Amino acid sequence: MDNRIYLKYLTCSLPVILIIFLFSCKQKPDITVEELEGHVKYLASDSLKGRMAGSQGDSLAAEYIRNELSSLGFVPLSGDGFQRFTVTSRLVPGDENALSIEGEDFIPEKDFIPLGFSSDSELESEVIFVGYGFNINTDSLKWNDYQYIDVKGKWVMILRADPEIDNSASPLIPYSGDRDKAMLAKDMGAAGVLLVSGSALDPQDTFESLNSEDFPVGIPAFRIKRELADLILSKKGTTVTSLERKINISRKPSGLKTGVTLSGKSEIIREMNVTRNVVMVLPGEDEQLKDEYIIVGAHFDHLGLGGPGSSSMAGDTLAIHHGADDNASGVSLMIELA
Repeated sequence: MDNRIYLKYLTCSLPVILIIFLFSCKQKPDITVEELEGHVKYLASDSLKGRMAGSQGDSLAAEYIRNELSSLGFVPLSGDGFQRFTVTSRLVPGDENALSIEGEDFIPEKDFIPLGFSSDSELESEVIFVGYGFNINTDSLKWNDYQYIDVKGKWVMILRADPEIDNSASPLIPYSGDRDKAMLAKDMGAAGVLLVSGSALDPQDTFESLNSEDFPVGIPAFRIKRELADLILSKKGTTVTSLERKINISRKPSGLKTGVTLSGKSEIIREMNVTRNVVMVLPGEDEQLKDEYIIVGAHFDHLGLGGPGSSSMAGDTLAIHHGADDNASGVSLMIELA
């Protein structure tokens, strides 16, 4: 989350609403290093365990922030000063996930896994290979993998990422996300998505953990192993690796009817937790301005213990993510401004 604080036209005669997206105050008028550090040390302490949204540490941080603001004369915008809502804490593949070809069933989490943005639905249809699944039309870049092939009502098999995986400035990057490709496939009429990693992208062909921040795209979407993808492509005498190499060299759109009918069903279980914003107001005194508002915000939740699917930069490590120089420092400054 963006930890910038917006402070606009601040006047003591206006009321101030502090909206603290998942936030913290002190009695002294001067802002001191010690006071700023005090807030940060508490919010980023081991005892709050990284303040994952919906966790006990997140709740303790919310209580701390509300109490600090209350001690400075701020009052709840409504109720007890908390705005409660639910967030997805974890995604779990359901028991109903299934893929089969001509009666041969494949094994969930070995041969395939639903993606976090998959919707709970099923489909039986032909599989169409659409290369990298791009439809780009800009002044400097044109690439349409759907131009010469009809995918309406079909499964589409799409290579993940893009042909320039070693180029951090590639113009293809904005179009290369898994969910972006799935959304585009749906817009082009596809009824299901199979995403596969090419050998150049991922030699080990490893499944990633489900991302709890993903929102459903409205159609079933799976990550499949190259071995399964190669089986689907075998009727056409080709493989994922050879198609990837061909496209990476030619940089031309690629579409292929596989002639294979795939039956599939997707189920994602979303585990939900309740979290809350803190919304407190410092009432204004000027008769003409007291019904106008300045909004100052910061956020106080963080990544908890990290781990797979948490967006941590160390995704394979379980450890407290303190978030001190990110959101805790922003909240500290906001409290001291109060």
